[in-house]
Amino acid sequence: MHSALAAIAQRFPSQPSPYGPDAEREVRSFARRHGLLSTPAAMRHYDRSNFGDLAARVYPHSSRTTLTLLAEWLLTWAIFDDQLEQLPLENPAAFENASAALLSTLSTDSAAATQAVAHLQPFGAAFLEVWHQMAAARSIDWRRRYVSTVADYLDGCRWEAAMRQAERPPDVATFIERRRAYGGIKEAMALVEVSRDFELPVTLHEDPYVVRLMDALGDIALWGNDVFSFEVDVQERTPNLIVVLHAERGGTMDACRNEVIDMVAVRVADFERYRSGLDQWRTHRGISDEKALDLRNFIQGMHDWISGSFAWSTDNERYAQARFGADSIQPNALASLGLKRQDAGAQVAAEQS
Repeated sequence: MHSALAAIAQRFPSQPSPYGPDAEREVRSFARRHGLLSTPAAMRHYDRSNFGDLAARVYPHSSRTTLTLLAEWLLTWAIFDDQLEQLPLENPAAFENASAALLSTLSTDSAAATQAVAHLQPFGAAFLEVWHQMAAARSIDWRRRYVSTVADYLDGCRWEAAMRQAERPPDVATFIERRRAYGGIKEAMALVEVSRDFELPVTLHEDPYVVRLMDALGDIALWGNDVFSFEVDVQERTPNLIVVLHAERGGTMDACRNEVIDMVAVRVADFERYRSGLDQWRTHRGISDEKALDLRNFIQGMHDWISGSFAWSTDNERYAQARFGADSIQPNALASLGLKRQDAGAQVAAEQS
């Protein structure tokens, strides 16, 4: 790990779950059972990426069963995302079909979900199996909020695809704002509520205080990720803050990388300042003791994500060598989707309105 990022991680100490090895064994079995990894190269790559270990580090307070579910969700999501990001360059229609099918898979309408699952194979059955178990204990408000974050992520992915095709990267400010969407931090934090079995009401999620914490967290985690994945991102033409900064300001890539690390440190200071104001904000808002405890657990989840994701990313197979897209290690299962766009996602759109 870069020394500066290691120092940041140490400011948010967290021990991985002891159930990590169990989750790793289960998630590898899950991937093979659902046919998510169809070639030996794909199996090696994702096995060595250790998504059970990722879950153990970023959701360390989970029960054994819940940790396995979260690891299965993270792995399925990672493989889906790796294939999805290749589609817009050559097959934008398949991108839209895959996006719509994913949203329908998460629908509360069983007929819509069943139809989507049939088209979204092998991902549909895998997503649905884990989603049913995770969502069963969650309120309808949580489920709707989670689906909304997925929709935001997909919109961000559309923008990312357009940016990859553009001749020049966007300005830094625009990139930072859009990075928060397709980086999936809101989704990751919603899973903190699953991991520790609580829910924050929508009013708290939308409160400016919590929004500031979330934005700071997203910048810390995602910019740090851009440092870890820089070499791979350059080879794969994946958007990266270091590259965007270089295009806007010039200089050397090494200088831009160091500037991004400095930017991460600034956002850490922002995060700690916001966090220190929790008690004052709670008193001002009249937050109950129960919800205050939930919010403290939520903030602890932010700590776990910073330290855990940084530790997991260090020397990880996922960032050690270029993947050159999903097609390099197995066929892209999303490329031939036949689901009609106008039929998919309709139920979800109605639920969100």
